[in-house]
Amino acid sequence: MLAASRFIRKVEPRTSALDKDVKVLHAILRAFATQFIPETQDEADGFAKKSLKEIVATLAASFAQGTPEYSLGVYTSTGGQALLPYALEFPDKDTAEIKVYDSNWPGADRYVTVDLVKGEWSFSFSGKDPTSDPKMW
Repeated sequence: MLAASRFIRKVEPRTSALDKDVKVLHAILRAFATQFIPETQDEADGFAKKSLKEIVATLAASFAQGTPEYSLGVYTSTGGQALLPYALEFPDKDTAEIKVYDSNWPGADRYVTVDLVKGEWSFSFSGKDPTSDPKMW
């Protein structure tokens, strides 16, 4: 969410170019802690009950207004990651690619692929090349 706030305000330097100093770490820790506020958890729980089609539609409406309003949590039985969605692409009518900023890969082209027919998603958490990650979530 810190990256989203900086993106919306067009703050320089870009988030991926920030120095790793105490001030930056403090801001990251403060933003991280907000996910444990009950109101934030209630909002996330409600969103988790939506279908993937509803989530994609909600993100599309947000992007149409020009401001990213949401973070995107992806979770598996082995872990999870919070991402900043910033754009949508539709390679075909049944597939959505949610373009995301992933703090583990600053400056890299990362995305969550959503199969709108099957109601399934995939995400390359650890692969350098997200198109051929052998451990795709």
